[in-house]
Amino acid sequence: NAISKIPINNEQFNSFIETGKNKIIQYYETKCNDIITKSESLVMMQNYEEALGLLMTVPEEISSCYLNIQEKSIEVFKAYQNQKCNRQIQEAKTTLSANNYNGTLEILSQIDPSTSCFKEAIAIMKNAEEKIDVEEKKEWELKMKVYNDNVELEKLRISAIKDIAKNGGDISSFV
Repeated sequence: NAISKIPINNEQFNSFIETGKNKIIQYYETKCNDIITKSESLVMMQNYEEALGLLMTVPEEISSCYLNIQEKSIEVFKAYQNQKCNRQIQEAKTTLSANNYNGTLEILSQIDPSTSCFKEAIAIMKNAEEKIDVEEKKEWELKMKVYNDNVELEKLRISAIKDIAKNGGDISSFV
């Protein structure tokens, strides 16, 4: 309530806001190199999310620093994407070794094409696609065998029923 009662045209209020804004800009101008250095150390520890978060705290208004921050953010993001890609490749290989071809393809489909390991992902994907075709073919053949066996069993049942009917319902000769 107190904030909503402050008149926005008040000279002291506008001066306070402007002074605060200038102090924030001055802070980031003096700390720009420190922020970049800290983000680099976070990257070395593979803490990419925190490094990106730190870099994103710098406002656009800091013209002397913002271009460097943008370039560093792109570097950090690419490093993050490559780390994520390597994790996904390992997960895909594990899933592939468990003969879960659909799961492997699902994991690999989430990999960013701009990452350094995308070519390896494509190779694993082709391998899984070849195996999924073989697996699906085996599965289909197994289903057809079961179906044919069930059809043969049904034919035997029908034949037995016909024979029972011919013998006047006497099933003693079939037991």
